[in-house]
Amino acid sequence: MKKTRSIPIGIWLFAVIIILFCLYYYYPLYMGTWENIESILTISGWALFVWFDITLTIIAIIAVTYGFYKAKNLARLYMIFYLLLASFWAIVSIFVMKWQVYEHYLYFVLYVILLMYLNLSHVKDYFGKSSDSYFFQQKNSAYRYGEYTLYTSDVELRSGRIQTIYFFSKKLPEHGVPCSKPDGFTVGVNPKTGMPYLKKKK
Repeated sequence: MKKTRSIPIGIWLFAVIIILFCLYYYYPLYMGTWENIESILTISGWALFVWFDITLTIIAIIAVTYGFYKAKNLARLYMIFYLLLASFWAIVSIFVMKWQVYEHYLYFVLYVILLMYLNLSHVKDYFGKSSDSYFFQQKNSAYRYGEYTLYTSDVELRSGRIQTIYFFSKKLPEHGVPCSKPDGFTVGVNPKTGMPYLKKKK
């Protein structure tokens, strides 16, 4: 049995766009058709810059796959940093280097759209870091037992059936939403661990 979390379709779309863009951007490099490929095989400032950018891109792909799937806010913050850096490079390419101006203009527009998406309230809700998000509004009205807060989450059973569960936690869990105590249940306490749990009323 594993915990699952409702992942917005936009998160999947964001990840697909980033991965496809990275593959497209570096296509000449990994296909060996890049005209200046020899330049990055030397010890120079340009080579270090290119390899640094490649490293950041690899981390970005990991962030939008594993990090977004696990709803890690660190992954969202990294993508904001990555897109800001990419936007800066696009501006430099357009106005300073005047290199592939139209192409980098389109890149810049894409970066801005993706940055705006990452700062939407429902996206912050998914990562659980919006101060005015539904998540935190729910936490303020959630049921508490001592230092524990009650959470609910949908889990997928081995049979494939989705079941709603409730659990208490002192810390913010990776999955689950704060909730009120459901009707027909009371709170029990494990005598060994002191951990509260819900049990049906007799």
